[in-house]
Amino acid sequence: MRPALLLLLLGALAAGCSEDKDAERAAAPKTPPKQQESAKRQSQDVPDQGRDIAWLKRLHRWEVNLSQDAVAVGKVGRIVQLGGRDKEALRRPLVQLSRCEKNLLRVVGEPAAARYRPGYDLLAEACRTLKGVALQMIHSIDADDPPPMKDIDRDGARSRKLFTRGTARLEASMRANRPLPVTRGSREESKVEPQLSRFVSRFVLHKPRGIEVRCWSKDEWRFVTKEWGTYIGTGDIQGFVHSTRLRTSVAPRICKQLAGLMYHDERPTEGEPMWRKAEAVAILAHEAEHIRNGLRASEAVTECQGMQRMRRLARLLGTSQDYADLLAESYWSELYQYNLKEYKTADCRDDGTLDLRPGNDLWP
Repeated sequence: MRPALLLLLLGALAAGCSEDKDAERAAAPKTPPKQQESAKRQSQDVPDQGRDIAWLKRLHRWEVNLSQDAVAVGKVGRIVQLGGRDKEALRRPLVQLSRCEKNLLRVVGEPAAARYRPGYDLLAEACRTLKGVALQMIHSIDADDPPPMKDIDRDGARSRKLFTRGTARLEASMRANRPLPVTRGSREESKVEPQLSRFVSRFVLHKPRGIEVRCWSKDEWRFVTKEWGTYIGTGDIQGFVHSTRLRTSVAPRICKQLAGLMYHDERPTEGEPMWRKAEAVAILAHEAEHIRNGLRASEAVTECQGMQRMRRLARLLGTSQDYADLLAESYWSELYQYNLKEYKTADCRDDGTLDLRPGNDLWP
């Protein structure tokens, strides 16, 4: 289960089972959501890709349903705490939550691909632990006794750990996380790009290493984004952050534009060639911003902040200050408006609430 859903699940569960001050104590600590993506093995997996994609779709649907069950527990629990309903009202959503493993088997089924099996088994174990928590709460309701918070805290923490490990194992099994050679240059191939990795590390961490930037061949990128996009429930992907490690993957056409900046001194100053450069720097800045904020911010906030920092990233990539200004200003005036609605907001403007330099004439 991805961290965003895990937070919803365990945070809502704690809210539903706790009483007054216990709610704050029992709530799960915030873990960074996961926004972002992963992929497959090419040669032997090509014939079975459709089967595996269908399984990942079912897994995504199960995760969404499970998070909705947890939200229901949290909502009813808060109403009960405020005296709006009797605690018996919690029983029904808790019963639904206790069916976590049953629904995993019924809705998703066991994976046919062996690489998904370890992650799946951890999710099933997490469900069994979660079921125990839900049943303890149901028993306390039926017996009209206070919930055993010490046991619930302990088992809730174990369930959280298992869900987190399950997520990590599933992501590690995907193609987006396969070992890649470290190769610099503009050749289109699947690789870890050392220059981009160094620049993004400086951009985010202020040190020369720590973040890995992955570029992909066109053929492999299709497999990578199909698997990862299905897993997270999204379609068009130009880049994504691997939620369990400091790693980002970028589309081949974006890597090509960035390589042109770094290795061939390409500096178009007008029209579509220049817009493509601006888009490439903005996308890399966006993904870097996801790493900076720990995937906690929305796409619109991340896009706005990344755009305001893309001048510095362009400079790290080797451009002059004037050219970095041109890219940032062109992206804002020519491209930002065409973003998908979830990637833009009216708050992203000069002196708006998302302005990183309020009172300064520099925008973006």
